[in-house]
Amino acid sequence: MAELLDRWFEWRQGVRPISPRTVDNYRRDMDWFILPVLGKLSVARLDAATLDRFYAQLRKQGGQNGRPLAPSTVREVHAILFEAARSWSPEASSTSPGSRSSTTPDGQAPIRPDYMTHRFTVLAKHLNVACRLHDLRHFMVIQLVAGGVDWRTVSGRAGHADGHMTLGTYAHFQQAQDRQAAEFMDRLFVTAGRNSR
Repeated sequence: MAELLDRWFEWRQGVRPISPRTVDNYRRDMDWFILPVLGKLSVARLDAATLDRFYAQLRKQGGQNGRPLAPSTVREVHAILFEAARSWSPEASSTSPGSRSSTTPDGQAPIRPDYMTHRFTVLAKHLNVACRLHDLRHFMVIQLVAGGVDWRTVSGRAGHADGHMTLGTYAHFQQAQDRQAAEFMDRLFVTAGRNSR
């Protein structure tokens, strides 16, 4: 991870102008929070469960003197890891961040990490649809839950480490299923009451 983060950090400064303060914040977050815990970890071994534990630890005692780390800083750390991981692919691990072994549809240029998000944004704007690519993930989860798909399967499709993340994020979308469960139990009790007379 340390090598990937260093390459991403170098690449990020050259891809678009960013303020010196942002550069300092990136470096601080990497040096204080990410590298001490994940620096020696192989990129191939980084998975959702590892990140969930890492973020939980930061939220619990990642700040000064073992105090909780501010949620905004945890989000900054996540953004750095997300961008660095997005710039990496197993086939392109020896190339610089920001390039992929895949190419654009015309086959001419390497795909940038934000290529699909950008293309989707352009398409949505063209179609006059107010939607982000990430919104489709939420839509998928909500539809699968509403369709009666079990939480473990939904969690796997969403890329969550376990069902707790999925349940915690999407449980409020279950109102229809809750109503169906109450009506089902009501029918059971009414039927049982009739049979006992």
